[in-house]
Amino acid sequence: MPDADIEARRAPGEQPREVRVAVNGTELAIWEWPGGGPPVVLAHGIGHHGRVWDEVVRRLPGRRVLSVDLRGHGRSAKGGPPVTWPLSAEDLEMLLSELDLRGAIGCGHSFGASILAYAGAHVPGAFASMLLVDPTISADRAEDERAQQEPVEPRDPAQHPYARRRNQFDSADVMYARFEDRLPFARWDRQVLRDYCVYGLRPTSEGPGFALACPPIVEGEIYSLGMLRGMPVAFGHLDIPVRILRARDREDAEDEPQGFEPTQTGRGAEQFFPRAELVELPEYSHHLSLEAPALVARHLEEVCRLAEG
Repeated sequence: MPDADIEARRAPGEQPREVRVAVNGTELAIWEWPGGGPPVVLAHGIGHHGRVWDEVVRRLPGRRVLSVDLRGHGRSAKGGPPVTWPLSAEDLEMLLSELDLRGAIGCGHSFGASILAYAGAHVPGAFASMLLVDPTISADRAEDERAQQEPVEPRDPAQHPYARRRNQFDSADVMYARFEDRLPFARWDRQVLRDYCVYGLRPTSEGPGFALACPPIVEGEIYSLGMLRGMPVAFGHLDIPVRILRARDREDAEDEPQGFEPTQTGRGAEQFFPRAELVELPEYSHHLSLEAPALVARHLEEVCRLAEG
């Protein structure tokens, strides 16, 4: 199992260019690093943004990388209908078609992993291989099929705890200082946390200071308005090499899943994919791509090579 850092690096200070693409009634921001070979497409988790992958990307010198700010996140457009799992997956599906991607390598974390795989299954040929970092997937196919027959009973997004999180900060430094000793952030790689803060704020229109680039209500919407149904069936059509990195299991009744410390990947979820490989990483939490970017980069490099034969 890969465990050492990658010696090769991109040039110090190399920054991506921001590309904006209109799809599905919104505008998505994409961070593009130059390079050759099949492009690597990255999708982040809920409440994050495309630049949380910087520490992974800098360990992939020479590769073209496209890191997406999902709807309502980062530099992508705000406003419009509530942000949901189905809408976000539809955005990615249309983005893959709009960019006419063929033979790309997909990599996502958590929510981003699940919707990227779902979108890839609906755009045949877009991906040649994929790395899913603790994707949010239930292992219960019967439960998913039952859910498809039942009406969604949405909760009020404004009442979700994540919708009430602190939204205003004087600076990225203040945000960093607030989070650096708090779980789960205390376990994150220090530079990843720094990038999360620096690129996760935007100027406010009300006065001095900054607001989160993913408004808390967006997190509330995604968590409250129902998951993406039919994932097991869709994943069955993703006939490419897929590697799943699975974080630690829940340890006891006090180890609350909603805290996103234990894995969000149901045991046995790899069975839904025709050609999946499961890698258990019990020493890491659900945030393993943020805790161990070097490890994830090495796995991603291996998955890239799978696509290249």
